[in-house]
Amino acid sequence: MLPTLLATFESDAARLLKEARQATEQGQHDNLRRAAHSLKSTSATFGGLRLSSIAREIEQRACESRLEGLAEWLSKAEVEFIEFMTELRFMMKE
Repeated sequence: MLPTLLATFESDAARLLKEARQATEQGQHDNLRRAAHSLKSTSATFGGLRLSSIAREIEQRACESRLEGLAEWLSKAEVEFIEFMTELRFMMKE
């Protein structure tokens, strides 16, 4: 059951990151806020607290229409997502 949940998390988080990137590029703050909010909650549920924290910052910036630096924050989220998934896969092997 856990491998199925993690696979669902991985696909959902990847989709949310893609949606957040597209929303940023298209200037759609509300879509960005929703994607970041979902990513924040989902990653926290699975223990991805660093990813959740980054998503919280992105969500806050979207709420405040602070666009400067969003691309960098999204890049941080994407890197952290990869690192977190690597950690989860390693833990599943043990």
